[in-house]
Amino acid sequence: MVPTGKLLVAVTLIILTAGTVYYLISDHSKDNTSPPSTGDVLNAINGQNSFCWRAELADNLTEKEIFACVNYNNGSAFWKVTSSNGTSLIRAFPGEEFYDLTWDVALNGKGVEWNALNFASWVLKEGTVEGIEKVGRDEYEIRVVLRGTEGYAVGTIENGSRVEERYELIAFLRVNGEGELKGGRFTWRSERNYIDWNRREVAEIRGSFEMLGPWNN
Repeated sequence: MVPTGKLLVAVTLIILTAGTVYYLISDHSKDNTSPPSTGDVLNAINGQNSFCWRAELADNLTEKEIFACVNYNNGSAFWKVTSSNGTSLIRAFPGEEFYDLTWDVALNGKGVEWNALNFASWVLKEGTVEGIEKVGRDEYEIRVVLRGTEGYAVGTIENGSRVEERYELIAFLRVNGEGELKGGRFTWRSERNYIDWNRREVAEIRGSFEMLGPWNN
C-alpha cells in the first residue's frame, strides 16, 4: 500500500518530535544545568587531603614556575621552584630540619605558589564573585575580585619603615560542574607606601595554575 499524504505528514511529525525530545534529554540538557555555587567549590576544596599543582608567576623582572604537592594525611609537602636563577627544592617532611616552619607554610600559606587550594579558598571567602561563565562541556570560570589594605613593617629596628599597602586581585577560577577546582589565572596589583623611607612602589604579578591530582607519596 502506498502511504497517503496525511500519513507521511504524521510519520514525519512523530520522527521530528522524537528527535527533539532525545536532543533535550541527552547531552544538550547538560548545557542547561546550574553552575556550581561558591559553597560547592569550598566544599570540594575542603574535601581534598592530597594534591599537586603547577603554577607560573611573572612580574616585570622575573618569571618562575612551581611544581608542588601537599599531603595533609601524613604531614608532608615539597615545592620545586624553577627560575632564571636555576632550580631549588623546598621540603616539609616530618623529622627533617625546619619542618615546623615549612609545614606551617603548607598549612597556612595563601600564595598560589605555597598552596593553590588555600589561595582559591581565600579568594572566594574574602573576595566578591562578579560572575560565572561556562567555558567547556563541564567546566566553568568564576570571576572573583579581592581588594584590601595591609599594614606592616620592614627592615631592621635601626633602619626600618612602616608600610601601608593597597592591593587588588582579579582571579578567574576554573571548576567543573561539581565544584572541583581545576585551575585558574589571576593578576595581583599592589601599591606600597613606605612611610618612613618616603618611598612608593607599584607592582603587578601575573599568575596561573593547574591542579594535577592527588599526591600518593
